[in-house]
Amino acid sequence: MMVGRELKEMYPKREVPIGKTIMDVKNLTIKGIIDDISFSLRSGEILGLFGLLGSGRQNIVRALYGIDEIDKGEIKVEGKPVVIDSPAKALKWNMGFMPIDRKMEGLALSLPVFSNITMANIDNLGDGFLIDKKLEMRKSGKWVKDVNIKTPSLETKVSSLSGGNQQKIVLAKLLETGSKIFIMNEPTRGIDVGAKVDIYKMMESLCEAGAGIIMISSELPEILAMSDRIIVISEGRITGEYKREEANQEKLLHSATV
Repeated sequence: MMVGRELKEMYPKREVPIGKTIMDVKNLTIKGIIDDISFSLRSGEILGLFGLLGSGRQNIVRALYGIDEIDKGEIKVEGKPVVIDSPAKALKWNMGFMPIDRKMEGLALSLPVFSNITMANIDNLGDGFLIDKKLEMRKSGKWVKDVNIKTPSLETKVSSLSGGNQQKIVLAKLLETGSKIFIMNEPTRGIDVGAKVDIYKMMESLCEAGAGIIMISSELPEILAMSDRIIVISEGRITGEYKREEANQEKLLHSATV
């Protein structure tokens, strides 16, 4: 009654055709933290990363996005070897990153909605040093509608919005960059049920459009319901891999404590 929908509608997982490999990770290593991690991501796929606190799962996604430095390993995007040593490099390879702490890492809370949505794509919103304000407002308005962001106006400061709407703005920012590979670190952490469902639906729509998503989640129901494939991390190593139909809570927890 509170959220206006049946609980069975909480996880709106749709059958999406899984396409070609769009990211390939080989032997990713950070000494003392992650050891020889290898996996692939395909278009249309939500790849879940599950592990207990301190397992190394956070370090894996931070390394993929060029935030943490790696000691060894190879990353291929669309079959091409790439060097991603900064988030700017990751962005050039159409990778988007949703951080675990939206307030500290994902948003500029004192700025308005439209600025937060367009800031990662500002170079494409004008000529030289000038920003096309009408274009910026048009683009941000489109994402407010498409992602179902509840805000009094595009000029409302992000700090005044609910956690769920703030998280949707982080997602809209990634969409504005034209990302094809999405790394989502706890995408529904600390938000209400209605906002969670909206984000799940957008994730499914992205997959239908050919994107691939790497999702970290501490919530077992979420990772079991939304992932097409799940990789379990324990002490910096892959200790289990399951297709969606094979996975259950007992298997994931067993692999996470090996």
